[in-house]
Amino acid sequence: MMDRRFAVHVLRSAGLGVAFILSLLPTGCMFVTDAATRLGKEVVAQAVALQGTPVLERSFEHAPRSWPEGYSGDYTVTFQESLRHPTSGGSLLIGCEGSPNFRDRGYTYGTTCHLSAVRVSKALRVEKPAGAVLRVTLRKEGRFIEVVGIE
Repeated sequence: MMDRRFAVHVLRSAGLGVAFILSLLPTGCMFVTDAATRLGKEVVAQAVALQGTPVLERSFEHAPRSWPEGYSGDYTVTFQESLRHPTSGGSLLIGCEGSPNFRDRGYTYGTTCHLSAVRVSKALRVEKPAGAVLRVTLRKEGRFIEVVGIE
């Protein structure tokens, strides 16, 4: 009788462990993303922080990561103008020098996740050397927060 209770306990415990691990997967996806999505999520977080303050402008630095789905060489960052999104434009594009996608399409990774929090009234593009930190500037413009500069 004791062996059966122990077996049931072990199976229940294992089931709870698996359920716990599975519950972490959706949040884990936030950390295992491509380079554009990581930058886009950081833009959203910084925009939310700016919105909650009386300050009109906020700049932050974004350090590129090579893993997962990142880059270790020279790179470009492009914020497409977003005022006509979703008809056209609005993407945040990361181009990794030497990647096949960069040669074929002009970018390696892309996202529009930042558009939930910001708009981009004019296209912005910067080329950065390997390992260089990106500086992004956000500004309150009326009821909107805009990406106004990248360097």
